[in-house]
Amino acid sequence: MSVSSIDFSAPAVFHFPFDISSPNSQIPKLLDRLVYTLLNFKTDSAEIFQSIFDEDPNCFAGQVILTAAELTESFTGKSIEENIKKCHQLADKLGSRVTDWESRWYNAVYTFKTISCRQGCHILMDLLAEYPFDLIAVIIGMFWAFYSVDKFIMRDLIGRVLPFHPESHPYRALLESLYGFALMECFAVDRGSKLVERAFQKDPRHPWIIHAECHSLEYNGRTEDALNLMRDEDDCYVDSTLGFHNTWHVAYLLAEHSQYDESLVVLQSKLADQVNSASRLSDACALLWSLRMSSQIVDNAEFTQLLTKVSDKITDHGCAYFATHFAAALLGAEDYSGYNTFRHSVNNFTSKYKEHDIVKKYEDFGLSMMDSVTAYSLDDYSLATDKVYSVQDEILTLGGSQTQREFYYKVMYSSMLKMRSKEVDRRLLCSLNERTGHRELPPSALKIYEGLTKSLERDGESFSF
Repeated sequence: MSVSSIDFSAPAVFHFPFDISSPNSQIPKLLDRLVYTLLNFKTDSAEIFQSIFDEDPNCFAGQVILTAAELTESFTGKSIEENIKKCHQLADKLGSRVTDWESRWYNAVYTFKTISCRQGCHILMDLLAEYPFDLIAVIIGMFWAFYSVDKFIMRDLIGRVLPFHPESHPYRALLESLYGFALMECFAVDRGSKLVERAFQKDPRHPWIIHAECHSLEYNGRTEDALNLMRDEDDCYVDSTLGFHNTWHVAYLLAEHSQYDESLVVLQSKLADQVNSASRLSDACALLWSLRMSSQIVDNAEFTQLLTKVSDKITDHGCAYFATHFAAALLGAEDYSGYNTFRHSVNNFTSKYKEHDIVKKYEDFGLSMMDSVTAYSLDDYSLATDKVYSVQDEILTLGGSQTQREFYYKVMYSSMLKMRSKEVDRRLLCSLNERTGHRELPPSALKIYEGLTKSLERDGESFSF
């Protein structure tokens, strides 16, 4: 694709302001367009990257940012390894021509991949202290932290640059929404919701801002309003890179309100064919499992269909959040041979990267969660409960949003409910009590909560809420 084929009709926020090593005068223009594309969740980033390399095959800035973007979902595999190699080769080739801004980006990417995800995020945060208007670093760093580190890094990364962008800045509303979302994910729901609502009033048609508003409504117990919002505003996001995930929210919320048939129809008609990444597989797999645990008939073939579309990514291990969902999909399909192969691959991955902090969440939670879903699939609900209950505090630290991580709680709740003893019921009630400090319980969890309290009250126990 040539530069002339890129649509530059959208108003630029600024001309790309950072020094780069490429002598090609078209590269800053393309990078500026990339800023617009990423922050508005447009779908043409691949074409822009291709245009960058058509213009300058040795564009170091483009190569490093492409690799950083890929690292938001991938950590191993042929593509990411080839891109990391290209970064190294270009750094050696360009030598002293690499600019300070490019060098900081390269250092962040190298560190994130080879040493520590957390340290890589900290290097991006240091970059933002020097270059607070680097909004590519904001959006990529946010997703690095969101999936592979923790939400507090995500919060701080956005929070440190927000004050540099005045009310008049074209992306001020987006930054407020990003920061509000991060605050809510750090359990500051009241404060975060105010920022999200403020951003929504300013720009109610931005795909991300709509998404953050949906989370705000969910976390404040207004799930019917959230469902209505996502249904009413689908024309704002359906053609964006958030189209899949925002539509998933519709299916998730339908299931939360016991509209299981409708939820499954949305997944089958609007989502299943679009599964092409680890994040999309994770969303779809969690929804299928949630429906199955709600007694909705879900054929094994539904899981198999998802896996077929990402078969080349199953062993491209990265964050534990994605790995637990790949495992759950294999188990949902009852492909136990494939699951055993997958676990062997996971063991090799954790052994190879044992000094890297990406493995820690496998050790603290991921492996136990895989064991829990395995036991659940084999009707061993006692083992399923033990495996997840003992590490439930780690659910708060894993990748994904509070809504996305609901899948883990659902496995634990369903396992415990199938055991049905007063001792287990009390343990489950205590777990639900703990979560009320983080957010309003979603409808399915609230239904369990109310049922347990009524049951225990009949046995002579009293509760004050």
